[in-house]
Amino acid sequence: MRSLDARMSTARLPALRLHGWLSGPRIQLLFIVSLLPILGQSFVFYGEEVLPVLALSIAISVGWHALFARLRKQSLDFSSVVPAIIFAMVVPADAQLWQIALGISFGSVVGVHLFGGYGWNFLNPVAVALIFLVFSFPDASYGNTFPVAWQWCVPGTILLVFTGIISWRIILAAAGSSALALYLLTGSSSDAFLAVSGFAFVLVFVGCDPIATPSTNSGRWVYAILAGCLAALGLASGKPQTEVFISVVLLGGLFAPLIDFSMVRIQMWRRLRRNGARHG
Repeated sequence: MRSLDARMSTARLPALRLHGWLSGPRIQLLFIVSLLPILGQSFVFYGEEVLPVLALSIAISVGWHALFARLRKQSLDFSSVVPAIIFAMVVPADAQLWQIALGISFGSVVGVHLFGGYGWNFLNPVAVALIFLVFSFPDASYGNTFPVAWQWCVPGTILLVFTGIISWRIILAAAGSSALALYLLTGSSSDAFLAVSGFAFVLVFVGCDPIATPSTNSGRWVYAILAGCLAALGLASGKPQTEVFISVVLLGGLFAPLIDFSMVRIQMWRRLRRNGARHG
């Protein structure tokens, strides 16, 4: 029988290895497919303005991936395309391209490649890139940008949840806890609904990142409830949406390993108590 420490060492294996028949490239392809309705909405509402930001984000993200893959003698996949698309969807279409280049570079290098590549990182690169832009360029409009309507997120959400890539527990707990906490803080049900619908895209495609969230089901509940409550506190205090949600996601990613560790410890303690009671 393996020791507790040995079992703990498997608690934070890269999530890309925990989906059975789904390999890393297949997961990334499914993410891209789930983003197609949102890409379509962006082109319908913003037209060609989206193209420069999207093309630049993908080019730089893939470029950094290719460079580090060459240095590490690894093969290329689609892992650098998905965060680039998500990043392009949440920044303003009229943003300065040189700032976009800095942001996606910072997110790719600091959020992913310094830790060995996608699957070994514990921070979401989109959250890292956006928080960098928010604090580096406070006079720009990065602090309050969510152009994606929640209805366009539904098809992709269903696909990702059905295939087991993202956890429905995180979506339910984060949306429910943020709506309830915001209602208790403001007394307005309409404000609570607008807040939840306003960050649907970030919740699904950033906050449910299988790499940067807990791996245990109990840890996912804890992570999502804490994130939802923190988001509600930030919104109730008048902070900009993007700054609030991205900060919460980034903070959650930092504590995800600790949450998993604590949940596994609690489960092992309960199991030992039950076994001790049986033999006692």
